Amino acid sequence: MTTIDIINTATALATLVALGFTIYQARLSEKALLDTRKSIEQEKINRQLSLLPKYEWIIQVNAELRIWQETLEENSRKLNEAINNQDESILKSLSEFRIKKPNDLNLSINQYKEMPNWLSQIWISGAQCYYHGLGSMLYLYKDEKPNYTLAKLLITNCNEMSSSLATLREYISDMIPDVILNTPASVNSREFFRD
Repeated sequence: MTTIDIINTATALATLVALGFTIYQARLSEKALLDTRKSIEQEKINRQLSLLPKYEWIIQVNAELRIWQETLEENSRKLNEAINNQDESILKSLSEFRIKKPNDLNLSINQYKEMPNWLSQIWISGAQCYYHGLGSMLYLYKDEKPNYTLAKLLITNCNEMSSSLATLREYISDMIPDVILNTPASVNSREFFRD
């Protein structure tokens, strides 16, 4: 056997060892990825179970965030229509929106205090976004004059706040298991308990 044959054989063996090591590392990485995925799923289940006694608050907050987001999107569309058609009546109608000050949202301080702290912060942040998006609507039509400049600013404002509300909704989107949300309501829960 020549020196070149010995070098070629050693190189081939080294390549095989390196290939074996790479395959071993790939399998370890795959196992670690599966373990991580299982851990994440288990943490999600644990979080859902720990929140079950308070799931009605999560449903309520999610519903209010959704309604606020839809209202902002609808008002953005109306503002666009008013600007495109130079329609003063739309601006006049929007200026009569019932939210004139933050407490017009009628949020309950008791609910705020009873909710888990993280959820109450999401709720109040959503309320702030909603109010920020609509708080200046009353100035769209003042002294029988439309304010198209403000309307253009409010379109941007409504769109940004709508996007913020969508982000807040993502934080709580998977908090309640579907099996709880889709529980049949054909029989009232109280009927399951003895007096």
